[in-house]
Amino acid sequence: MKRMLIFYDISEDRVRNDVVKLLKRCGFYRLQKSVFVGMTNDRGYKSIELFVKGMKAKEECRHDSVIVVYLDDRILRTMCDLMRDENDGFREMLDFFCGKKVVKLI
Repeated sequence: MKRMLIFYDISEDRVRNDVVKLLKRCGFYRLQKSVFVGMTNDRGYKSIELFVKGMKAKEECRHDSVIVVYLDDRILRTMCDLMRDENDGFREMLDFFCGKKVVKLI
């Protein structure tokens, strides 16, 4: 499984919405409007890669960008969001990506 941070700058609403749907379908977690974090296998990554290659062929997308950053445990452990409440699931999501057992007590 590959752990990735994906962020984009896409000008066309339709194309941007298709990217959001694809990333959610691949199991990515939305951190901000144009920033996702998640894990995917080679097949999921290939789907994302093929979509982006198709975007590049379109004239209206020639100035857009999709950036992928591969995340290792060290980087994941240093991630934090100062604006998020501790109870909103962000920390649990990071723990899950680091392979820690996530137990939520109610």
